[in-house]
Amino acid sequence: MAKKNLNQIFAQNIQRKRKTLGMTQEDLAERLDVSQQSMSRLERGVMAPKFERLSHIAGVLQCSVAELFMEDRESRNCNDFEDRLAKALQELSNEDRDCMLRLALALAKVLKGS
Repeated sequence: MAKKNLNQIFAQNIQRKRKTLGMTQEDLAERLDVSQQSMSRLERGVMAPKFERLSHIAGVLQCSVAELFMEDRESRNCNDFEDRLAKALQELSNEDRDCMLRLALALAKVLKGS
């Protein structure tokens, strides 16, 4: 199996993380202040982000910069959870996804406090 280059890894990770958060490409492009065309090129691995933008991208996607460059096998446990959650969220409306996010954040806060 051919090894993926960093652009491909980055592209797959931002797409997966975006979907996990229930965002469209347009949503993410708006939050990153880039065009939807640029966002599409990033997600296809055609274009690489500027180094100084990586922290902002990671912040919007609620992950570390390192996670954006991890290959699947390096983050399989985390990714499995995220993929299962993304699949479940895909079937919901934007309003329901927002509700699920609020519930998950509240639950995480409660669990962290115990």
